[in-house]
Order: sequence, then C-alpha cells, then structure tokens
Amino acid sequence: MSRVTVTVLETIGPDRVVLECALCKGSVNKPGYKSHVACDVCVGKGVVLVEARPPFVPCRLCGGTGNKPGYKSYVPCDACQGVGAQPLSGPMELIR
Repeated sequence: MSRVTVTVLETIGPDRVVLECALCKGSVNKPGYKSHVACDVCVGKGVVLVEARPPFVPCRLCGGTGNKPGYKSYVPCDACQGVGAQPLSGPMELIR
C-alpha cells in the first residue's frame, strides 16, 4: 500500500485550512474524465476549504483516497466527505 500524505496548501486562521482535493489530486476534473467535468468534491477548484483544527491525518476509513471503500465508481467517503483527510482530533466541516 502506498503512503498517503495530507497536503495543506494554506492556513486561513486557526480553524480553516485549504487542502489539496484527494479525489482529483488537484486536477479539477472528475476522475475518469479527461476534461470539462468538474470534480464532485472540490467542484472544479482542485482544492477544498475545511473548518477543523490541524494537524490532519489521512482518513481512517478510505485511507486518504476520498472514495467510499467497496465502490468501483466514485462515491464520497462517509467519514471524510471525499476530502481524504481528517483532523487528528475534533470535528471537520467541508466548506468547499
């Protein structure tokens, strides 16, 4: 299994951070599409804004992929909402 890292691109205050989108890996396109179909998680931005306190770890359920385990087509992970990361402690809200 490859090692997954959480990429924090920017910190906006103590509780808001910008993370690289785990699903499209910053490409802005929905996986499986070459172009012009926006990623479901980041809505075509390549990044996601979350409200949570760092530090972050790869999602324990999906392993950092953002995909719900057991599904062949993309379905957002229930634990991380498709972000691929979770705060080490406390809640997280996906703002987009």
